[in-house]
Amino acid sequence: MNVINKKRGLNRNIFHIKITHDEIYNLFVSVLTLSAIYELLKQFMGDNDLLIIGVFVVAYIVLLIYKKRQERIGVIRPYERSNTFVGLYSIEESKAIEANFDNGLIKREKEVEYIDKILRTIWGQSGHKRGICLVGASGCGKSTILNLLEHGKYRETNDEYDIYNFSDKYDYLEDYLKDTFKTDYAINIQKRLRNIVIIFDQFERFFSLKMEKKTMIKRCIKELSLPNVAIIFSLREEYFLQFLYAFDINYLNAENNFKPEFNGTIAHKKYFMGKNEDFLNDNNILICLGEENYSGTDHNEMLRLCEQAFNEENGNRIFDHFKDATLIQQQIIFNILENEKAYIASERFCKWDINSMMKRYFDVQLCSTGDFFNASRIMYLLSAGRNNGIGFTNDDLEAALCIFTQDEKDDFYNCIEKLHKLRLIKRIRHNVTGIYEVSHDYIAQSFEIYAGTEMPSNVKTALDEYKSEYVRKLGIKEKIEKHVAEQKKVTIAFGVILVSYIVSVVLYVLSLNGIYRHIPIAVLVLSLASLLYVYEFYRNIIFHYHNGKSICAGVCYLAAMTCGTLAVVVPNNWLICLGVGNAVQGFASFKIGQDKTISSVGQQMFFSYGAKTIFMGSLITICRAVFYWRNLIVGIEMVEVIIMAALLLYSYVAHMNKEFFYAHVEMLFSSDV
Repeated sequence: MNVINKKRGLNRNIFHIKITHDEIYNLFVSVLTLSAIYELLKQFMGDNDLLIIGVFVVAYIVLLIYKKRQERIGVIRPYERSNTFVGLYSIEESKAIEANFDNGLIKREKEVEYIDKILRTIWGQSGHKRGICLVGASGCGKSTILNLLEHGKYRETNDEYDIYNFSDKYDYLEDYLKDTFKTDYAINIQKRLRNIVIIFDQFERFFSLKMEKKTMIKRCIKELSLPNVAIIFSLREEYFLQFLYAFDINYLNAENNFKPEFNGTIAHKKYFMGKNEDFLNDNNILICLGEENYSGTDHNEMLRLCEQAFNEENGNRIFDHFKDATLIQQQIIFNILENEKAYIASERFCKWDINSMMKRYFDVQLCSTGDFFNASRIMYLLSAGRNNGIGFTNDDLEAALCIFTQDEKDDFYNCIEKLHKLRLIKRIRHNVTGIYEVSHDYIAQSFEIYAGTEMPSNVKTALDEYKSEYVRKLGIKEKIEKHVAEQKKVTIAFGVILVSYIVSVVLYVLSLNGIYRHIPIAVLVLSLASLLYVYEFYRNIIFHYHNGKSICAGVCYLAAMTCGTLAVVVPNNWLICLGVGNAVQGFASFKIGQDKTISSVGQQMFFSYGAKTIFMGSLITICRAVFYWRNLIVGIEMVEVIIMAALLLYSYVAHMNKEFFYAHVEMLFSSDV
């Protein structure tokens, strides 16, 4: 678990170099420690620079050893499918599942044979054209049954009809039909000598489409309801009533199929029970039950597979622990355990439930991309999109993630490809790489639960804000894209910190030559660290703010940098300078928090940060001024260094990371209206 936490920390820092947040923290502590050691050595050893250099070399070796230890952290490998269990699969582009005896799939021959039987009662019916509706909970095996019907062994030995799967093509169904069967697709299909099966898997997507898309699909289904065609629908059980309201499964080619009669608040489906008695012998609404209720499940076969993969003792434990899980849950669980057999032998395994397994699954898969921060945000947006019927393109995701630089864009596309390779996401359209979605409803639902506890709350809030404004068409995507196009690569902000660093170092060197009173190197280190913090906060957040108070924010930045530079020339009041700079930095954020053009959540976020920063800066300034006035502290005391170092350490740990900066930047573009 420690390895996973380390990998989750990679790429979180804002310096765009691949070191962990902990390493930045340790480096900062090391620099402060070395500066303190230098001061002590100067007091006890005088000008014995050779010995002092030796101490620093030893310290450097210690740091190098620590760095090498960090690099030895093992690479997290994703869970690969084994020879025994299929693991998570995607039906992307209707690829066949390898359904052999030992791949962990519960046998589905009976279901396929039963569907084949119903198909034969449907062909030739031109009056009340009937369809098949396969209904069940997410992950119970509906897609598996249809995949085996299309590609399985039963299909190889019973090749009497053609099957076409349009499950991923609802948005452009008519175009795909014309591309497959030519322009007059209905006429061309009717002329065929062989019977045809058309599969509409995951048909719940229909209900999230725009009205014009729905009308198009309904028209296509009516035109496809021909004597030599059988249509199979598959959808989650929570959408079944909506399906019955929109379609008459027993009369798909009826003129009034889209005009149900009403009786108060009840929509009466005239042909729900069917008019032909031949149909009543074979019900065409098929309920795909969970494994715990399905008498056709061969649990003895499942137990045999568990014992074969994990030995008899562990196989029994696993089977008893997860025998009631849905098919997709079992596939993911067995996939995890096959890759991590050590967990089976541990006592922790007995306490694990489905949610624990899914947390482990997402932790490992996302960390294996090498970019947990981007991977988790992409997965959350796509999961929320699938669960709410929203289709995000890559351009939408880029805007949502505030991708500003080419390096960030390269990282984004690299992450997309890795998620696709892991089969966590899939392409919505065949041979189109710019539109993806989560590979399965269950994965989307599980990841939203995972994000609720594992994703930083400020990042999740920012993504929710983007999703909300995207749905309400408030133009947040356009605002971000416009800002990216106008953003300049070189800014005045970089010039300011460069000048500040040069001036600070020059003044410090002059102090060593006696022009100014000698100041400990710890003061220089703290001053430079403060300047870097102010610069990074401005460059990564305030720089993106272009509303009415942007001039005020720029002036505050210059003032804070000036205070940090002056700290090295006022030996008795350096802490006052840094405290004032800290308060000025907070004032800029406080003013942005009063901007009514950004969302209320954004106002609260900036107001809160600004108020806390002003308070801390003012407190440090006032306390140090009182101490100086009362002569309670004479000269530079260690307590001052400790106070400022503690504040900077907290600021770096809490704020100098991508999560903090991303959340604040996203809020600059969000609005309530």
